[in-house]
Amino acid sequence: MADAQCRTREGYVCDPAWHACLIPNTAAIVPRTCGGIGSRDPAWGPVAARGRAFDPAAIVADDGGVVAIAATHDGGLVTLRGAATAAFAAHGDLVQLARDGVTLHAVWCSDAQAEVASSRDRGATWSPPVGVRDAADATCERPAIAVGRGAVYVAYGGEGWRVRASRDGGRTFAPAVTALAGRRGALAVGSDGRLHALALDGSERGAYGSADQRVHYAVSSDGGATFTRPRTVSGGDEALPFYFAIPRLAVDDKRRWLYAVYVRGGRTGVWDLVVAASKDKGETWKRVRIGDDARCALHLAPALALDATTGQLHVAWYDNRGGGRFAHAVCAPGLASCVQPGRISDALFALPALDPARTGEQAVLLVDERRRTLHALWAQAGDLAATAAALPAR
Repeated sequence: MADAQCRTREGYVCDPAWHACLIPNTAAIVPRTCGGIGSRDPAWGPVAARGRAFDPAAIVADDGGVVAIAATHDGGLVTLRGAATAAFAAHGDLVQLARDGVTLHAVWCSDAQAEVASSRDRGATWSPPVGVRDAADATCERPAIAVGRGAVYVAYGGEGWRVRASRDGGRTFAPAVTALAGRRGALAVGSDGRLHALALDGSERGAYGSADQRVHYAVSSDGGATFTRPRTVSGGDEALPFYFAIPRLAVDDKRRWLYAVYVRGGRTGVWDLVVAASKDKGETWKRVRIGDDARCALHLAPALALDATTGQLHVAWYDNRGGGRFAHAVCAPGLASCVQPGRISDALFALPALDPARTGEQAVLLVDERRRTLHALWAQAGDLAATAAALPAR
């Protein structure tokens, strides 16, 4: 079949994957079948099943316990504390968590509203939700949260990557500021109090990869009131997908490195991860590819965690090697080297790679510096799974 057999005057072309006449970029991509599942990294402990849920967020509480919130398949949210599970008194998706001393803060999107709540008893109870979407925004998409220097910052996709700051523990918020042009991204607060923002500038029109999309970075030195001009993190000739591709951010103040991870790929069905590092405050970025040597699988929904003690950067992701797995890489400071030890998941699972209701769009890597432990939470075929690995002492 060729384009000439389609109604080209009406915008139809031959899709080489579906072998049908379609308007470009409207159909889901067809992932390749990739073998070579790789071994499981023996550093990780047994995997614990945590029930029917997906899209987890997690934080280490002041007592060292891990508190997580995940989405349920009926549109609700559930809190997980140790072996205990309890319904969260709100509906929404893609929750994000941050901790300020003993206080936990959560943000999520409920319909078109961004909502926040806090807990002072390690997630046992939460304050009533407070709506934080600015009146100028009609939507709420893929929120983020960060705390530092007495401030709580939330961001969400509205008319750009919109940031609001609270100086009273999340009870009230300053007017929204557009940090970047994207609608999904990340926030981080450095030890110096500066607020770092990262966002994917793109749209559903580049759902499965477009060279018109970019990952941008900006920083605020005045508590989120203003941000610097955007710096481009991604490469100029890279195709970037919009779905399953929320970029992530980490700040290593001790070594003066900034890190970002994003998804790169297009309609061929081959998506890699790119880990980027900057040591000149985001002006220029070094990039390292994470993926298969044969460049076959879809790699998506990256998670990022910095070990501040050693400076190592941990990256995790879903991919469809052998069907589906959750895997892990470790990079030395400054991306001097990156290795992929293997799977975190203990078994392969069916990965409906383009079905967010089963795999979800986010997973968790979480460093407990005090106890030198790396935690991982992810979804596999609709079930939430968790495990942990010991980190080196130094």
